[in-house]
Amino acid sequence: MVRNSFCGGIAVAILIYSVASAAVVPGVVIDHLPASAGLYVGSPSIVIWTNGDYVASHDFFGPKSTENNGAATAIFQSGDRGATWEKVATLHGQFWSSLFVNRGALYLMGTDNQYGNVVIRRSLDRGATWTTPTDAITGRLRTDAEYHTAPTPVIEHDGRLWRAMEQRNPPTG
Repeated sequence: MVRNSFCGGIAVAILIYSVASAAVVPGVVIDHLPASAGLYVGSPSIVIWTNGDYVASHDFFGPKSTENNGAATAIFQSGDRGATWEKVATLHGQFWSSLFVNRGALYLMGTDNQYGNVVIRRSLDRGATWTTPTDAITGRLRTDAEYHTAPTPVIEHDGRLWRAMEQRNPPTG
């Protein structure tokens, strides 16, 4: 039974299941943490790299996470169409992010923590290594507010990349 819980794992179909239903998850579980760990799997994203390999990501949230200060996102690769997965990187300062491929490079775009700055990173090796967004030149795109998002699609139109995000302005909204 599928439940609306974020303490399960990512399956190749990018469905999130509760721990109780993990035994019947269709596909292959990429990552899983027990709820007792206090770290929950969230914001799943998956792409097919230019050579046909799969790359997946997810962040961590929950009472023992660093989502408010230096959030973490895990990156996984599969060279066999999702039959097996290998964790290849953990990125600190990446949250609520989407993977996408553009012009031969792999990108990950989201925020640097919960209600944080907008950041983008680039990888040329299927997600094993990434750029570090430290300023506007290296990928820190917006630092003027608190941003919120989910792993929404990134599309290209008229030579520009577009992705949905929300701006939060406490205390009014």
